[in-house]
Amino acid sequence: MSEAWVCSTCGETHQEIPFSFAADFPDPVASFSREEFENRVVAGSDQCILDGKNFFLRGLIEIPILGQDEPFLWGVWVTLWERDFDEISDCWEEAGREDHHGPFKGRIANKMGMVPDPFNLPVTVRLQRVGQRPVFFVDDPSHPLFLQQKNGISLQVARQISSMVLHGRIVTFEEGSHPILE
Repeated sequence: MSEAWVCSTCGETHQEIPFSFAADFPDPVASFSREEFENRVVAGSDQCILDGKNFFLRGLIEIPILGQDEPFLWGVWVTLWERDFDEISDCWEEAGREDHHGPFKGRIANKMGMVPDPFNLPVTVRLQRVGQRPVFFVDDPSHPLFLQQKNGISLQVARQISSMVLHGRIVTFEEGSHPILE
């Protein structure tokens, strides 16, 4: 998606804009000091355990961009029940895991810089083939992310959301799934 466009946030013309944003860690551990992190967290690139009792999994919320081949991606963490976390861990390298395990229930563990706040929003976790991150499906039909996953978003809306995220602005949604541009 390399055609030039005018940024709705800064007013400048850009050639490219990312349609993928990711949180490095779940919010409950993201602000820990290095010492606190080392003492309380066991983390890999896709799994995280806090204090031996909070279990997190990294995955994707995929939002179709209408007329485009690639979706808009939110890389987020969800919190899971320990038994589900263990089952996912046990089958992590298992061929065909996506057909034999899950779906699972979780809750988003990142704020994602948007209003309404998606933190603690219920999701369905579906495993993908080995080497691919799980995909999260928002369960709350009243949240804009649910509507975006269901209906997709236009390229213009994808650009607006990206612009707001890149410029450190809160993505606020009006009724439905379109961002409010201030």
